[in-house]
Amino acid sequence: MALLKSYYDESKSHYKANPRTFVVAGCTMSSESWLSLENAWKTVLMEFDISIFRSSDCNASKGEFVGWDGKKKDALRSQLIETIHNSWRGKRAPICPVFIWCIIDENIFEQVLREYPNVLLSPYELCVNCIVAGSRTAITNIKGENTIELFFEKGQDVRPHIRQELRTQRKSEPRIENISFVNKLEHIPLQVADMIAFEAWKSHTEGIRKVLLDLMDSGVGQSLVIDEELIRITFSGRSRSYF
Repeated sequence: MALLKSYYDESKSHYKANPRTFVVAGCTMSSESWLSLENAWKTVLMEFDISIFRSSDCNASKGEFVGWDGKKKDALRSQLIETIHNSWRGKRAPICPVFIWCIIDENIFEQVLREYPNVLLSPYELCVNCIVAGSRTAITNIKGENTIELFFEKGQDVRPHIRQELRTQRKSEPRIENISFVNKLEHIPLQVADMIAFEAWKSHTEGIRKVLLDLMDSGVGQSLVIDEELIRITFSGRSRSYF
């Protein structure tokens, strides 16, 4: 039996952007693979003299990345992605990394939401439903009796309905062992989720990026664009299956 862990983060466009793209993304691996990755990831951060990897700061040369040129940023990303490759390849890991991301246009979401006044979901909660469903599919496809723990960034639990949605997911999938909200600085796997979410968002809004392609080379990717039809299906209660 394997204990799997999934970590999720979000990325989104500025509120004045058109379209206003919202992404929730995550990665599922075995607990052993995550431990191997964490140690190697910390080493890379120390080599580059930074305390935490935040994709948006790195991209915009903000925070700890002030003064960095493109070559240095690319070198950091490349080494961090290599830690993902090395966390499971050549080892007896029960699964390779499973990357999942869901994309939604907030403008379309809000337009449809006006027609369903009794629906209490936010774009974040709808995306979370989708990627948790994807994680459930991932463990279903693995031989053996596997359990999974879900981790989200601390602060997301203040959203009005997220705990209720996650409790519903847990009831329908007994192999979900635990759901936690944790700090990104202390939990390095959330920094991996941060990278996936940001790169999926940038690739969707500006065209596919090499960083996302390199990430996909280190595992298996699943993506879902939640369009107007799927939003309506969800709001009307006709389906809760996304993957």
